[in-house]
Amino acid sequence: MTGTDFLRNARGNDVGDTNYDKLPFYMKFSLNKGEDKDVIFLTEEGEHVGIPQHSVKVGKYFKDVTCMSALEAPCPLCQIAESNPAVKRAAGVRVYTVLDMTPRKDKEGKPVLDKETGKPIMYSRRFLILKPRAAAKLDSKLARLREKKKLTGSLVGAKFTIARSTDEMAPRSGDDFDFVDMADLSQFPADDVEELDYGRYFEPSAAALKILCANLNAPTQEAVSPFGGEGTEGVEGTEAQIDFD
Repeated sequence: MTGTDFLRNARGNDVGDTNYDKLPFYMKFSLNKGEDKDVIFLTEEGEHVGIPQHSVKVGKYFKDVTCMSALEAPCPLCQIAESNPAVKRAAGVRVYTVLDMTPRKDKEGKPVLDKETGKPIMYSRRFLILKPRAAAKLDSKLARLREKKKLTGSLVGAKFTIARSTDEMAPRSGDDFDFVDMADLSQFPADDVEELDYGRYFEPSAAALKILCANLNAPTQEAVSPFGGEGTEGVEGTEAQIDFD
């Protein structure tokens, strides 16, 4: 499945939209080097959303930006990727929705409380974004689990421990997947186990990408970060051709 159908029906790709960073960093599942976390998959096997992304370097950080080819439209980033080293050719990523079972904490390490109940937030819905190498490792793990009949049904509800190695280029999404067991999703509120809105957060804007390209080509490009935040470490998988599957 590709991201095209989701994106086309998202918000209409408003040509006046100048926001090319719609995905808040906290909505991405991420790990520090040597860290592991438990997640529960909410996306069925084979039903992930495939989206082409460029890795773009602004200042000292990389940011992943959806390519306009997701809407089968010309992409300004593609046009400068061959000549500007700050832009990598688009590569397909897989996007899943997962429940990150790590209790939320603030910057001081204190529990984050639910505004309505006043209780600590024990899990969060996030996007698990896998570049080609990590996606291949997940495929291999699932194949072995099914061969050994340790995972016989749906991927939805499957609990995995995802770990990130200490390798310099290890992706923030993790590069090791260890099956734990099947979770009982009926124990969660119904809204908490629905998939996130892919189109809302990944839909590209032609106007926004043109502004981004102009900033990249400007002499003062390193003086201003158009993203307003930390980007993604590494560019694992960016040399691959676009492959939505």
